[in-house]
Amino acid sequence: MNRTRSTHGFTLIELLVVIAIIAILAAILFPVFSRARAKATQTSCLSNIKQLGLAFQMYASDYDELLPRGAFYTDPGTWNHYEGWDFATDYSGTPDANGIYPHTLGWIGPYTQSSQLAACPVASLLLTFGLPTSGYAYNSYLCGMYDNWNNDATTPGMCQEFIKRPSEVVLLADSAYWATDWTSGASLGLAQNNTLRPPHDTCYSVPNVHFRHNSTANVCYCDGHAKAWTQEYDVSASCADLGDLSSYANDPNDMPYNPNL
Repeated sequence: MNRTRSTHGFTLIELLVVIAIIAILAAILFPVFSRARAKATQTSCLSNIKQLGLAFQMYASDYDELLPRGAFYTDPGTWNHYEGWDFATDYSGTPDANGIYPHTLGWIGPYTQSSQLAACPVASLLLTFGLPTSGYAYNSYLCGMYDNWNNDATTPGMCQEFIKRPSEVVLLADSAYWATDWTSGASLGLAQNNTLRPPHDTCYSVPNVHFRHNSTANVCYCDGHAKAWTQEYDVSASCADLGDLSSYANDPNDMPYNPNL
């Protein structure tokens, strides 16, 4: 007895229905996966900034409770050697393929032994202008940073025992700023920043806390704990993810930043 096998493929309508179902599922799931990746990145960043905070505390324990300085040029006459809490950069050297000048770990480097800790996982998207990628900024109230554009003061960082509210004063935060060309005023985009300028800092020019993780910014406090900050003030007109931790108009004391209150 001869048997014939009947084969039946998808009709065009059935194929279109299957494609439509796959497209709907993709539209539903892709945002979920994207948020999950963003959350994982935020968690990695939070771990980084907490470990940096611990490195600051170890530095202070070795230097009579003094926190490290922020950053300054060791030779203001040539502006070639930039010393910072995160990296030390030699502008007299030859940049690498990415335009980054030769550098070593900065003042807390002996306590981290890792350049990756000093960089937020998404900081590579920021403009660097020849500096190694960072993405975290150190509170200018604490770091002995110069308070004018002449780079005059190179005083030590603040003594930890003088910080009156260590669990409330920010040590480090996710940071960036909207860069413009100094000569033409042309907009350049988001750039990295390693010194956190509160609204009433004499060198403050633009909002510089970067709420880059699902509209939150990771911050580390002077007592070592870290968390995500959601409240954004003085939002930048150039980028909705840039803001401050306090309001210039309503908080003249820079409460989250100021260790003297």
